[in-house]
Amino acid sequence: MKRSPVQGVLAAVILATVSLLTNLQSPEDLSVVDVQPLLVTRLVLSYLTNGAVWALLLIFAGWSWGRRWWQAALWAIVCGELALAVHYLLGWAIGFFDWSDVLSNLYWFVAALGDGLLLGVAGWVMRRTDGWGFAASLLVPGGLIAEPVMNLLPARDWLRPSDAVALRTAGWIELVIGVVLLVLLTWRFVARRPGERSQ
Repeated sequence: MKRSPVQGVLAAVILATVSLLTNLQSPEDLSVVDVQPLLVTRLVLSYLTNGAVWALLLIFAGWSWGRRWWQAALWAIVCGELALAVHYLLGWAIGFFDWSDVLSNLYWFVAALGDGLLLGVAGWVMRRTDGWGFAASLLVPGGLIAEPVMNLLPARDWLRPSDAVALRTAGWIELVIGVVLLVLLTWRFVARRPGERSQ
């Protein structure tokens, strides 16, 4: 797959938009007390686009562009800040956020600086075909496995039924994807000839 900085921009804009749109709930949605399939589906998408996938965006951005590690890190920071800006400005434009909401979430923009630096470098290292590249690539399935185990699958009895079902469904989807990806990455690395693994 050919790498391009455009890929990072597109991923940032798409994630920011989908994350916002799946968060939208009408007063009628908020008043639902039983399990409704359409609401559960939207909530599942919301949970899937509001967690580890934001970290994956930074890794992908670092992978997509930058001949040197600091360029990849810088590009990851840019894409992370862009995604946050699109998310909150679009939310403000449609009336979902007011300025107090935006200001109260400014810490995410600060966090994106450090996260972008570290995860952007990880994405840059992922391009390698040796053990370092393989180790860096394990961050992707690792995050997809860790998040549901820690945050999505544990029981939360105080949630309304639709949220509880959506949370567990999103958790299992993410966990399965993470495990499958872990197996595929490991198989691809082990299947390489020794010479390819030392590059």
